[in-house]
Amino acid sequence: TDDALLVEYGSSAWRVVRTLAAWLGLVGPVALWAPLAYLAPRWLRDRWWRHLLWATEACGPTATKLAQWSATRRDVFPAGWCDRAATLQNRATR
Repeated sequence: TDDALLVEYGSSAWRVVRTLAAWLGLVGPVALWAPLAYLAPRWLRDRWWRHLLWATEACGPTATKLAQWSATRRDVFPAGWCDRAATLQNRATR
Protein backbone atom coordinates (compact mmCIF):
# COMPACT_ATOMS: atom_id res chain seq x y z
CA THR A 1 0.00 0.00 0.00
CA ASP A 2 0.94 3.63 -0.17
CA ASP A 3 1.51 3.83 3.59
CA ALA A 4 3.97 0.92 3.54
CA LEU A 5 5.85 2.48 0.65
CA LEU A 6 6.01 5.81 2.47
CA VAL A 7 7.35 4.16 5.62
CA GLU A 8 9.96 2.25 3.62
CA TYR A 9 11.03 5.38 1.74
CA GLY A 10 11.18 7.37 4.95
CA SER A 11 13.35 4.73 6.55
CA SER A 12 15.75 4.74 3.58
CA ALA A 13 15.90 8.52 3.53
CA TRP A 14 16.62 8.60 7.25
CA ARG A 15 19.45 6.08 6.78
CA VAL A 16 21.01 8.28 4.09
CA VAL A 17 20.74 11.36 6.31
CA ARG A 18 22.37 9.50 9.22
CA THR A 19 25.21 8.27 7.02
CA LEU A 20 25.87 11.73 5.58
CA ALA A 21 25.81 13.25 9.06
CA ALA A 22 28.32 10.66 10.27
CA TRP A 23 30.60 11.38 7.32
CA LEU A 24 30.33 15.11 7.97
CA GLY A 25 31.32 14.49 11.57
CA LEU A 26 34.41 12.62 10.41
CA VAL A 27 35.48 14.78 7.47
CA GLY A 28 34.20 18.14 8.73
CA PRO A 29 37.13 18.79 11.09
CA VAL A 30 39.58 17.91 8.32
CA ALA A 31 37.94 20.43 6.01
CA LEU A 32 37.85 23.12 8.70
CA TRP A 33 41.52 23.04 9.51
CA ALA A 34 42.76 22.30 5.99
CA PRO A 35 43.67 25.95 5.28
CA LEU A 36 45.66 26.07 8.52
CA ALA A 37 47.49 22.88 7.61
CA TYR A 38 49.20 24.67 4.73
CA LEU A 39 50.33 27.49 7.00
CA ALA A 40 51.20 25.31 9.99
CA PRO A 41 54.54 23.78 10.86
CA ARG A 42 55.39 20.41 9.34
CA TRP A 43 54.47 18.37 12.44
CA LEU A 44 50.95 19.81 12.45
CA ARG A 45 50.60 19.29 8.71
CA ASP A 46 51.62 15.63 9.16
CA ARG A 47 48.99 15.27 11.88
CA TRP A 48 46.39 16.73 9.51
CA TRP A 49 47.30 14.14 6.86
CA ARG A 50 47.05 11.32 9.41
CA HIS A 51 43.63 12.57 10.47
CA LEU A 52 42.51 12.79 6.83
CA LEU A 53 43.53 9.18 6.19
CA TRP A 54 41.87 8.03 9.42
CA ALA A 55 38.65 9.83 8.48
CA THR A 56 38.78 8.26 5.03
CA GLU A 57 39.05 4.79 6.54
CA ALA A 58 36.35 5.55 9.09
CA CYS A 59 33.95 6.55 6.30
CA GLY A 60 33.92 2.93 5.19
CA PRO A 61 35.14 0.61 2.49
CA THR A 62 33.92 2.71 -0.44
CA ALA A 63 35.82 5.81 0.67
CA THR A 64 38.88 3.71 1.42
CA LYS A 65 38.75 2.04 -2.00
CA LEU A 66 38.40 5.42 -3.73
CA ALA A 67 41.42 6.71 -1.83
CA GLN A 68 43.39 3.60 -2.76
CA TRP A 69 42.44 4.04 -6.39
CA SER A 70 43.37 7.72 -6.31
CA ALA A 71 46.81 6.80 -4.96
CA THR A 72 47.52 5.01 -8.22
CA ARG A 73 46.55 7.98 -10.40
CA ARG A 74 49.56 10.29 -10.27
CA ASP A 75 48.47 11.77 -13.57
CA VAL A 76 45.30 13.10 -11.93
CA PHE A 77 46.12 13.71 -8.25
CA PRO A 78 49.04 15.54 -6.59
CA ALA A 79 52.06 13.43 -5.72
CA GLY A 80 51.73 14.30 -2.01
CA TRP A 81 48.23 12.84 -1.89
CA CYS A 82 49.26 9.74 -3.84
CA ASP A 83 52.18 9.06 -1.50
CA ARG A 84 50.04 9.37 1.60
CA ALA A 85 47.01 7.53 0.23
CA ALA A 86 49.29 4.67 -0.79
CA THR A 87 49.60 3.84 2.92
CA LEU A 88 45.96 2.76 2.76
CA GLN A 89 47.00 0.14 0.20
CA ASN A 90 49.86 -1.02 2.38
CA ARG A 91 47.54 -1.50 5.38
CA ALA A 92 44.80 -3.32 3.46
CA THR A 93 43.78 -6.69 4.82
CA ARG A 94 43.73 -9.60 2.43
